[in-house]
Amino acid sequence: MKNVIEYLPDELLLEIFNYIPGKTLKNLCLVCKRWKDIITTSASTMKTLPFDLTRYVINPGNVTNEHYTVMIDHLDERWDLDVLNVLGETCQFLHVSYSIFRNPMILQNIFNNFRFLQKLVLVRVKVNFNITQENNFNITLKELELIQTDHVVLDSLTNIQTHTMSVIDGANVTNSHSLVNFMSQQEILEDLTIENLSDGLSALFEVDSSDRFKFKLKRLSTLISMIRNHQNAEDNFILFLKHQQESLNELKVEGSLTYLVYKFIIGNLNNLTDLEVNVNEIPHEVCFYELLKPNRRLKILRITSTITRTNLDGFKGLLIHYPHIQEISLCDTDSFVINDVFQLMSLKLRNLHKLSILNLTNMFNPHVTLHSLKHFSLRILNNVNQWKAFIERNDSLVSLNMGWIKRDQFTETTIKEIVSLPNLRHLKFGGRFIAAKRIFDVIKQNYMNLRILEFTVANYDEIKSLKIVFPLKKELWIPRQTKMISLRILITFAIIGVSFAQRGSYAGQSRPIMGSRYQNMMGTSNFAAPATGIAAPDTGVRFMQNPVYSMQPAVYNGGFGGGFGPGFGGFGGFPNQGFNQQFPFGGFNAYFLINKFPTKPLSPVIFVPGDGGSQVDARLNKPSTVHIFCDKTTKDWFNLWLNLELLAPLIIDCWTDNAKLHYDNVTRLTSNSPGVETRIPGWGNPEVVEWIDPSHAKQGAYFKEIGNALVRSGYVRNLSLRGAPYDFRKAPNENQKWFVDLKILVEETYKMNNNEPITFIAHSMGAPMLVIFLHQQTQPWKDKYIARMITIAGAYGGSAKTVKVFAVGDDLGAFALRASVMREEQISMPSLAFLLPFPTFWKPDEILVRTRTRNYTYAQLNEFFVDLGYPNGWEMRKDNLKYVQDFSPLNIEIHCLYGTKIDTVEVLDYKKSDDLSGSPDLIYGDGDGTVNGRSLKGCTYWRGLQSQSITTLEIPKAEHFEILSNPQIVSYVLDVLVN
Repeated sequence: MKNVIEYLPDELLLEIFNYIPGKTLKNLCLVCKRWKDIITTSASTMKTLPFDLTRYVINPGNVTNEHYTVMIDHLDERWDLDVLNVLGETCQFLHVSYSIFRNPMILQNIFNNFRFLQKLVLVRVKVNFNITQENNFNITLKELELIQTDHVVLDSLTNIQTHTMSVIDGANVTNSHSLVNFMSQQEILEDLTIENLSDGLSALFEVDSSDRFKFKLKRLSTLISMIRNHQNAEDNFILFLKHQQESLNELKVEGSLTYLVYKFIIGNLNNLTDLEVNVNEIPHEVCFYELLKPNRRLKILRITSTITRTNLDGFKGLLIHYPHIQEISLCDTDSFVINDVFQLMSLKLRNLHKLSILNLTNMFNPHVTLHSLKHFSLRILNNVNQWKAFIERNDSLVSLNMGWIKRDQFTETTIKEIVSLPNLRHLKFGGRFIAAKRIFDVIKQNYMNLRILEFTVANYDEIKSLKIVFPLKKELWIPRQTKMISLRILITFAIIGVSFAQRGSYAGQSRPIMGSRYQNMMGTSNFAAPATGIAAPDTGVRFMQNPVYSMQPAVYNGGFGGGFGPGFGGFGGFPNQGFNQQFPFGGFNAYFLINKFPTKPLSPVIFVPGDGGSQVDARLNKPSTVHIFCDKTTKDWFNLWLNLELLAPLIIDCWTDNAKLHYDNVTRLTSNSPGVETRIPGWGNPEVVEWIDPSHAKQGAYFKEIGNALVRSGYVRNLSLRGAPYDFRKAPNENQKWFVDLKILVEETYKMNNNEPITFIAHSMGAPMLVIFLHQQTQPWKDKYIARMITIAGAYGGSAKTVKVFAVGDDLGAFALRASVMREEQISMPSLAFLLPFPTFWKPDEILVRTRTRNYTYAQLNEFFVDLGYPNGWEMRKDNLKYVQDFSPLNIEIHCLYGTKIDTVEVLDYKKSDDLSGSPDLIYGDGDGTVNGRSLKGCTYWRGLQSQSITTLEIPKAEHFEILSNPQIVSYVLDVLVN
């Protein structure tokens, strides 16, 4: 048994205990009045209870999700010390509230015996004795929370070090002197929250922090208004911030900032990534953006004051100087300025992912596009047409909070349109029961790609406010062989719940059908009541990895109905019928039984990207720049590719200088520009190749559609779905470490997935990179670790388009970038030379370039590069000749998927020139717009040379990059791997 979180009548507790197998209870939260009587009835002490208790929560109305928790209400000397000794052996989270310690041994026992304690919460705890200073305990906590805690208790914590600390005291119980003394002893403190301490807060900021405090904060949250009434407190607060300015990353200041404090924060805290402030008291004649020092680290900005015409200029300044901000939260926005705010955000904030506005009852112009917006929250908006227009224009939204919904505000059609947004996964709204139920009834039938639906219901019967959260996971398909429609749906109503694990909440051995067939059972009552799980210990992993399930809704108020017959139904309610009858909310009214069908194990997948298919990070310390506005130095790594912000006019010159390589024909290697460091982030992580733009802008979607489809089918990212990014600028000769790391990744993923062989899914240049890798492996190794290779638009034999890139530049079909501007960076990449046409697929006398005076054949490419004035191009090609000349069979199962019937460059014709100057005419042949047809079909060369199958799929008009999101491709991949 893993979790019991329940509002239970006292008399039911013992009945539940009777169904718990010995030594299986791990987490328990009881919300009942006579818990002491129940404990003593069950056993004289905790030691004799029939289970190992590592999480014990006893606190009416207070339910926690933390693991290994002891939550004790009204702890006093009557509590058995033996119980604390047992709890201390495993407890990681201790919460003590509303307690008066009269016995010194209680406190000493807690500190001496709770050896694994990580979090300590003391709420209104007092002592009636003097604490001795001879403490023999030393505790390092992750988190310490003190809420109206007596100063004597605080004085007793002398030997405690903590990473995170919260001090909240609305009643002025905490003594300022004790607080300062405790803080002065902290050395590892990184996160500090101080609220409602008028005396303690002023004292804290009136000391010389540079002398008293040894810690370096990363996060500070405080209430600034309490400093105003204390002499010199404002100046000392600035001194405190100055002492922490190098380490401080997150700052939350509640209450209105004074001009001096705001000026210091903006002008000096250059390492902030997250800032929450109120700017109401900044003098309106001060355009506070003039104080700004652009801080590239700031990603999250929360303004807790209203944006009005008075401070609009200041807010505009923030947006102009911080275009890289990813999250903005506004309290209220004046209806007269909202359109200016939205328009400016649309123009300037290309990386804005999340936008929250508390209140907006008036009209705004919904016809603006926030290009990378994923999460939008607007608590109050009455105009339905505005909602509809806004979400239609911003269809990349992943989560949407529609705020408070009035009855009949949204029609069924509008709700369906909202839910059908292609990327929407999380929808949240609130309203009275009738409105909420009406919306829910529509959504549960049309939830499309929705994963989480969250709504708040208020004023229904005696429930003042009710919040229901349930994730929905839907997969609907028809397997080829069984022809059975399978639906997997997971619903969790989180108000109260009972969760049983191991072999069942009641002796699973006596019900063998439960142990062998059913993996999970969940239920809900009238008021979103408990979820019940009957599962094996590894259910969490197995549930995600087994894709085929069926759903059986139950009959109301009576357990399961016949359903699909005895194999699926015939289960009469809860294991103890008395439980149904006595359950305080009227029993379980709706059940879902999730049945696991036998299915073949999933072959783990490793994505292998192509040219331009991996993220690239950079860090600068350059001696010079190409323009005065280019960054010369950066303190931290930043995203170099793909970063659309850096590809804007003029700025792209900075990007080119940072991204290009320099070839040394002596060492036969390339290097970055002086002062530029680069790295490829996210080894093994599929998300870095699903999205090559970390901001998830639409243009940066890569393996996204295939990755999402696999996850919906049971794959788990970083477990059965991996990624193998590499520096695509470099050719195989400089990517030798990647081949070594890929072999390790294959073997690691194989072991992580119960020794299931791997499936490679490669795109473009990823195909020849895999060919080289597989040529390096022995056949027994491939037989053991590799199931198959699926290539999509694989450039098996290179591409004639690379000749055009060397001549005049091109975007290689990747993104809409100007060819002439990109050429300087592109021709510096050895990978481009590697992808010149391969000899297996191009004849030596085949013409690639024509002028009025001569032709350049495949065998004369070296002369082409000399006449082009770029001999290094051929030198880089020579470094990789051994890789393009070996095209022996791979002896593994292969699937080649590619597009056809799109004009693809075959020959460059300079018919108006005697040399290679000017722009050539392009002579086209068949292909996918980037790679020629003969190269795309390169895998067929091995037919008859190997015994393993080689399957091809041609999709007319499927472009080289767009093919990755082609529904036919996604369906084919699922057929191979899942169905």
